[in-house]
Amino acid sequence: MTLIDDLDGDLAAMQTGIARAGEIAGGAERGSADIAAHMAATGFTGIAQAMGRVRSGIGEIRARIAGLGGAVQEARRPVSLAPRQMIPQQTIDILTPIGAALAAVHDGIGTTIDRLVEVQRAAAATLQGGRPGPMLARLEGIRNVLITVGQHCTLAQQHVEAALSEARDAGGGGASPDGSEGEPAKAVADDGGPSSQSPDAERASPPEPAPGFRVDPARSIPDFVSAIATDLHVPPGSKTAGVMTDGQGRRLHNGLLLNGTSNAVVDNYATLKRRWHRLDVAGSHVEGHTSGIMRDGNVNHAVLVVSKRPCIGPLGCHAMLSSLLDRGMTLDVYVAGKDGPVYWGTYTGTGEGVTQR
Repeated sequence: MTLIDDLDGDLAAMQTGIARAGEIAGGAERGSADIAAHMAATGFTGIAQAMGRVRSGIGEIRARIAGLGGAVQEARRPVSLAPRQMIPQQTIDILTPIGAALAAVHDGIGTTIDRLVEVQRAAAATLQGGRPGPMLARLEGIRNVLITVGQHCTLAQQHVEAALSEARDAGGGGASPDGSEGEPAKAVADDGGPSSQSPDAERASPPEPAPGFRVDPARSIPDFVSAIATDLHVPPGSKTAGVMTDGQGRRLHNGLLLNGTSNAVVDNYATLKRRWHRLDVAGSHVEGHTSGIMRDGNVNHAVLVVSKRPCIGPLGCHAMLSSLLDRGMTLDVYVAGKDGPVYWGTYTGTGEGVTQR
């Protein structure tokens, strides 16, 4: 299959998910209308009015979901019609606007989920003391489907960037410096290389939102993390080094985790779906090695102390790490520096890129 085929598959999956989210939202809107009518008929006017506002919020969410569906349909049309063998300029002309459209869709998914959370809270407060379970379950169902759609959107962005990179570098070809094949490595927005920021300013900068990622503002630095960070040094010839432990500070590997495919502790690809083998960070970055160890050993929780913060961009570790972890796995990441370690955040696995085992 070509990258265009992969992209078309991702867009098709997004359409299916958006349609499902719309169906669930329709059921939730009808359910909220029934509750409001029942409350009004039994004299609970205040609850009826509050449920009317919940219904209005769900209607807004349905409209947003419909808008997302239209945007994805428009993005998919040229992909479906594109020839599977294109000259580089054709690829650039077709996929460049699609990349911009997908970025807007990704943002739209995020704002829709944010609005959905507000409606969930309003529904829970309105139905407190009654039977909020069915309504909240429907709203949570919408949220879960939209999260999955967002993950497919990230994959679609990945395939667009990879195809554009191949087109722009047509005639150059070859393997990446660390021996990994294909162009996705070049599409990573930030691979931990030189930056205009100082390392300490860079590692302390606020992380971007990413699927499965959260920051606990009350998190303190464990003593074992400080000790590891103090001793962590990047060997000559390497860009990044890290140490992975369990929650009590017991190491889960020998030596240092270093960037490069040859430095993987386990076969990182053995537990990943085929299309994810193209993702450079999964096979050559320290975070990819960490996720491989967690998948291979069924490690549900781990801590990573790393010399540089996870790379950003649509193909970067920050965007993709949760997808490289089995569903429910958690990884706390700390970034070492001359002033001590900084808590970067916690990634919770979605299992998106992991093979079923």
